[in-house]
Amino acid sequence: MCARIAVDVDDTLYAFGDAVREEFFRMAVERDDKSILKGAYAPFTEWRSLSDSLEGDVVYEAILRVHDKTTKQTPFNGAAETIWKLVDSGHEIVYITSRLEKYHEDTLEWLHAWDFPYAVDESLMCVQGSKIPHIRDCKYLIDDRPETVIDFVTDYVWQNWHGSEIQPENERKAFGLWFPYNQALTDVKNVYLAPNWYGIDYYLNRKGLITV
Repeated sequence: MCARIAVDVDDTLYAFGDAVREEFFRMAVERDDKSILKGAYAPFTEWRSLSDSLEGDVVYEAILRVHDKTTKQTPFNGAAETIWKLVDSGHEIVYITSRLEKYHEDTLEWLHAWDFPYAVDESLMCVQGSKIPHIRDCKYLIDDRPETVIDFVTDYVWQNWHGSEIQPENERKAFGLWFPYNQALTDVKNVYLAPNWYGIDYYLNRKGLITV
């Protein structure tokens, strides 16, 4: 059965975390401030709370620097190929990211340059805050962020649409890359994490989303 699938960008389609760590080193050199290296060496288990070890504006600047260099990023091996398999299996793709709206065109250009399917204006959403209200019509999600993944598979609005006794065929499922900061998600029902995109491809096949 064909479905609408939401796909994240940062740390889902390319190594966003690695790029941000590189920016911390550049900023430390530019400002001659070794304290900024706390961000570069922060354990991945703390990756989603970097502002605890650095001033928030420093973290935010590093993130924006990476987004400014969107067109220079290289996607993960297998990412575009797997998403094409989903499209060839009849599914619709929508890309959703927490980036600022000013990065919409650069992100779209990057998706198109690397031959990701559905790389058109209306297929990309840059949203602030929760992604859930923007992907309520999606049955599947590919994302790394724990909060987003859990909110997606347990969304009460989706469940209400399909009745309180939701049937297995209507349950939402989420897929993503495994990172130390989201490893606990492997214990959550309908969440499937893999160390690379070939692993995501494997789970998508096992769950019947890829049929070609």
